[in-house]
Amino acid sequence: MTGPALFDNNVHADDVSAPFGAVRIDISPAGIKALAAKGKRHKERSNYAATARTHEAIAVILEKGLGLDDPALAIGLNNLAYLYSKQGLHSKAMPLYQRAIAIQEKTLEPNNLALAISLNNLADLYVRQGRYSQAISLYKRSLDIKEKMLTPSDPDLATGLQNLALAYSAQREYSRALPLYQRAIAIQEKTLGPQHPALAISLNNLGHLYGGQGRHKESLHSYKLALAIQERAFKPGHPDLALTLNNIAHMYSIQGQYERAFSLYERAISIQSKALGSQHPDLASSLTSLAKLLDAVGLYEQAALLNERALTIREKVLDKEHPDVGLSLNNLAGIYLEQGRYRQALPLLQRALVIREKTLGPNHLELTSSLNNLSAIYQNTGQLSQAVSLLQRSLAIQYRFLTRELPLLPVQQRSAQLAALGHSWLIPFSMARNNLAAVNLALSTRLNRHGLTAEIEHRQRSFQRLPTPAADLRDQLGLLTTAISSPIITGDQRIALFRQHAQIEEEFYRILPQLNLSGVSIEQVRTALPADGVLVELQRFEPFTFGARKQGVSRLRDPHYMALILRANGEITSVDVGSAAVIEQGIHRALAATEQGQTDAMDLWRAVSNQVLGPLMPYLRDSRQWFLSPDSELSRVPYAVLPLPGPDAKPLGTAVQLRLITTGRDLLRLKQPSPAAQAPLIVVNPSYDRPGRQKVSDSEISSSSIGQSRSAAQKSSHWKPLPATQLEGQRVARLLSGSLLTGHQATTKQLLDVQSPRILHVATHGFFLADSDFTPLGGTPPERAETSVIQAFTQEDPQLRSGLVLAGANQPEVEPNDDGYLTASEAVMLNLNGTELVVLSACSTGQGDIRTGEGVYGLQRALAVAGARSTLLSLWKVDDTATAAFMESFYSRLKAGASRSDALAATQDEFRNHSVPAWRHPYYWAAWQLVGDWRPIKGL
Repeated sequence: MTGPALFDNNVHADDVSAPFGAVRIDISPAGIKALAAKGKRHKERSNYAATARTHEAIAVILEKGLGLDDPALAIGLNNLAYLYSKQGLHSKAMPLYQRAIAIQEKTLEPNNLALAISLNNLADLYVRQGRYSQAISLYKRSLDIKEKMLTPSDPDLATGLQNLALAYSAQREYSRALPLYQRAIAIQEKTLGPQHPALAISLNNLGHLYGGQGRHKESLHSYKLALAIQERAFKPGHPDLALTLNNIAHMYSIQGQYERAFSLYERAISIQSKALGSQHPDLASSLTSLAKLLDAVGLYEQAALLNERALTIREKVLDKEHPDVGLSLNNLAGIYLEQGRYRQALPLLQRALVIREKTLGPNHLELTSSLNNLSAIYQNTGQLSQAVSLLQRSLAIQYRFLTRELPLLPVQQRSAQLAALGHSWLIPFSMARNNLAAVNLALSTRLNRHGLTAEIEHRQRSFQRLPTPAADLRDQLGLLTTAISSPIITGDQRIALFRQHAQIEEEFYRILPQLNLSGVSIEQVRTALPADGVLVELQRFEPFTFGARKQGVSRLRDPHYMALILRANGEITSVDVGSAAVIEQGIHRALAATEQGQTDAMDLWRAVSNQVLGPLMPYLRDSRQWFLSPDSELSRVPYAVLPLPGPDAKPLGTAVQLRLITTGRDLLRLKQPSPAAQAPLIVVNPSYDRPGRQKVSDSEISSSSIGQSRSAAQKSSHWKPLPATQLEGQRVARLLSGSLLTGHQATTKQLLDVQSPRILHVATHGFFLADSDFTPLGGTPPERAETSVIQAFTQEDPQLRSGLVLAGANQPEVEPNDDGYLTASEAVMLNLNGTELVVLSACSTGQGDIRTGEGVYGLQRALAVAGARSTLLSLWKVDDTATAAFMESFYSRLKAGASRSDALAATQDEFRNHSVPAWRHPYYWAAWQLVGDWRPIKGL
């Protein structure tokens, strides 16, 4: 029998097979028995060289006594090859495995387990050599035999499952590897028990996969479970223990816990030096890992020495073109690059890239580090076109990886996978300051990376609505989403539901059709622009400093915003807008002044306009249509009401035709015809109390509701009615000839059951709860937390911290499956395919958590995922009565044939000079932000 494989934290395989004797040799001369017993004793002491010498003698006896084609000889050859492999003597092991397989194929039935074992072991050797594609083919063949010949709970089947998973993981095909690992672990826990060393190996492999996905907490937890098992099963000097220590140290190093990591690395290296000798590949892996830590803290000379030692070992005991040799070359060159030693780094990187391309293929994720390092050298030596070309190739590999892996991950884990790739995708924005080729690359990167996870969710939601053989899984996900969004469950219950939801998601997404995300080109987006249009992509980034790096000094500088401007004629311009800290401080001051009704609010917005739009005006003055795609905190700016920089100072919404979009890709999506939709639906004035459970009298309602906002800004435990929304709903329904849901009918369930309304208008309370308002799951909310019933929505998921309040919300416990809240997490389940416009006439519905490159996580994102072509949401708390008047005016213009953007701009202009003097303040009318399709809605 063969055993599972163990990864170290540098993503290189170390395969641990079961002891000789697990497969019996059917002969019994006393000499062979004595040799086998001796070999077993050596094996138990991890003395592989001595064990190999005894098995060499066994193989000679078998070959002389049994002939060249005897199956027993094949077993002897297999075991001897395994021992050579353990010593890193791959050139000796390879022909023995191949000869054993040839004998077995000739003399045994196709589904013989001995053949499966030999196939598996040869595949193990291929993995050790980095020949993953060949390994996968053999693992599959071996596993197919085991599936037919073994019971579903056989530990050897678990071995086959996880060895195939190992090869997939080495290829960075994590989504294929994970279910195999999970199945293998389930078998081992059932049949071998929770303390078996084989389970520790599986947990190690699983921990490595989690690390590759950016799931660091889960990775560290898995490694620690493995370590606990191994410390019980092995003596302190066992080499398998060293590999697990190395893995744990790597996770500590990633988290910046360098002292803890350093001590574990030293312990692992000590064990490996004693147990395996000074020339073993596993020792080289630990040296490489420790070198990474020293590099991170700026000890470049020490890091270089360790990398040089690791390279010497690998070049001596591994094939000259092994991927680990390429890794050592790359890492050593990276140290030289940090020191500004470009002439020494360049040939090492060139050789590393050749090795990795040959062994891993041209699109393996591991190539990106070599490509990035080479790009940096060319950037530093003034060879800019070569630098951009290499970086472009690196980012293309990343994009292929993401579009393959992200759709198969649970939604909650996709951001971690993005983060695991680091920030190299932002480097083109630093280069774009003085390099035209880099400007094109920066724009292309922005067009394809910004909002990628939202686009994946949107496409998958479209597939989920189609008939599917996994309808039961889809329904389970819907029920779990509702349960997770409930405000009455505990933090521990929500954690358990999240885990269950993630498990079903993984299974479900593997069944859905492939998305085939091929990316978009600048040319495609350019042709979608009107002749007088200009696209402005605004990106937050940390400028990257090229050249030698001083100890302890980051290459990243204080964040800036950059504008990438694309004209219809194809001209592309980059503009450094300025310091992100300065711009964001101005935005926050203006937002606070507006929400508080201060008289200087417009002066503060004028300052923001000068900061953000001022640098862009020389490139935008002759363009009538502006398509703005903002990033990060710039998403909070009410652009339509900003005064245009300069003496004219007209509001931007009236000075130009302003179109806010999530990404330039939207221009292509919005060119597609909208599917057929149903009649408009208007949901207003929900009865927040259940029938017979009203908490306040009608007189209290009418007096306390006048002039109130539609927000979560209440210290009481119940939501107060919004009487102005009833009149608003009646007028909008009459204008649009739409259906009206109000009172006790305005429930979450009714809203989730709607099918593609052409316009969806919801007028009620809205809430957005910032991270800082809450403690982690299970903690005690701080005193300033708002409405007590929604204190359960925690910082674990931003999509739970924004939403709408509907019928019955004051007593959610009465109907747990219809609790009166529609969170952003639930809103993605709405069927808005064909919905032209969603208006959430409530407070703070446009707010959410900001993530650079991924937009605002909140209701706007959820509605776009659900299929809405455009949204009109609020950036802050809004007044009940003024909002009702605003919406009636907006819809009247829309009904008369105005475009969505023009109707909004005209209504906001009306309120600037409103007959009610108080409503002229921007607090009452500037909050409304239209994102998405800007055109008229025909046939209203």
